[in-house]
Amino acid sequence: MQESLTIFEDEIKNLLKEYFVEDDLKRLVFDSSHSLPNDDISAKISDLYKKQLDIRIEEASERLQIDRTITFAEKKLDSEKFFDFILELGTVCNNAGKLNLAQEIFNKVNRKTSDKNIKAKSLIGLADVCSRRANWTRSISLVTEAESIYKETNNKAGIANCFNLLGSISGEMGDIERAKTYFSQSLVFANESSEKQLNAKIETNLGVINSILGNTDEAVEHLESALIIYKESNDLKRVAESYLNIGLNFLQSDNRKSALAAFDKGIEISLDNQFISVLAVLYIAKSQLLIAQKEIYAAKEFADKALSLSHALDDKLSIAEIYKVRGIIAREMNDSQTAESYLMISLRINTKQRSSLGIAEASAEIASLYNEQGKYELSNNYYLQALDFYRKSNAKDKVIKIENLIRLVSTQLDTAEVQNEQ
Repeated sequence: MQESLTIFEDEIKNLLKEYFVEDDLKRLVFDSSHSLPNDDISAKISDLYKKQLDIRIEEASERLQIDRTITFAEKKLDSEKFFDFILELGTVCNNAGKLNLAQEIFNKVNRKTSDKNIKAKSLIGLADVCSRRANWTRSISLVTEAESIYKETNNKAGIANCFNLLGSISGEMGDIERAKTYFSQSLVFANESSEKQLNAKIETNLGVINSILGNTDEAVEHLESALIIYKESNDLKRVAESYLNIGLNFLQSDNRKSALAAFDKGIEISLDNQFISVLAVLYIAKSQLLIAQKEIYAAKEFADKALSLSHALDDKLSIAEIYKVRGIIAREMNDSQTAESYLMISLRINTKQRSSLGIAEASAEIASLYNEQGKYELSNNYYLQALDFYRKSNAKDKVIKIENLIRLVSTQLDTAEVQNEQ
């Protein structure tokens, strides 16, 4: 987890630089990797005590540093800047997967402020935390409360953020068409607010959703609109992410040349700027492309590197995707036992994370593996599971593809039964 801690610390330091002068920064050195002095006391206690004391202290030290930072900021910054800072701090914690810290920060803002728009922002932050925990009901309730405030204050950007988060929640729940509707509504309010970064974020989400739905041209249009905005603002991390999404869209439409060009641009930017989290997903994507090109050994190297980066970041859904890709690679290398193991791991993680599309994709790959092994009944069962989730997600192209595969498996199953009777 050390790499993950370093990324988190860098994000905090960058945020502090926006709000504090150099002298203040010297008093707020963020370092969660410190440890207690190593003296000879440990040699004098029993193995049982050592075992009982064997626990990592990163979260405790992070919490102490965050609490200290908030206390310092409250003294040094005026009220408006303090709440801007603390809300951004909560977002950094949330994006880094420090959900308990993020929840406490957003709750603190919600309790302390009397400003309606700031309160609404804290509710959006809390809703995002709940969404990441798959607590959809609570998340939607918080967004609805924030939306009511934003409508009362006629805050177009705030309303856009509400619809954007509702779109993300709908997507995570597997309702892709509803997600598209929310994102489209969000874009209308974002355009009225003239906030370009918000506009780019929503254009990206619309691009990804349209790609899932098979609307390739519409997806490219949205993704390239976002890319232009991110380039104008020199937001290189978002530029790299845009190339990732553009590449995935091209890959889905089997335009491998364009996909490769986009992935390589994203990888170059991410390597130059050490965007580890983006790089991990780009490696997964390039591995999938290399599989399609039958460059299996190269695909394995990219998948293995992506796995090591994702474990460092504790990114569960990326890990699930990598295990799916590694399962496909093992199948291509005729190692069916390893392929089955990896694909089942992917399915288990996606199920635990309640990722509908992840469940569907892993199930379809397992079905394909069993079909190749002549296990037609098992294959049919997993294809039916994939079909159920794709139907719930309104992924029409995927539904048609799986229905055709089910018909093929049913024919093979009937043929096998006739041969057995003979």
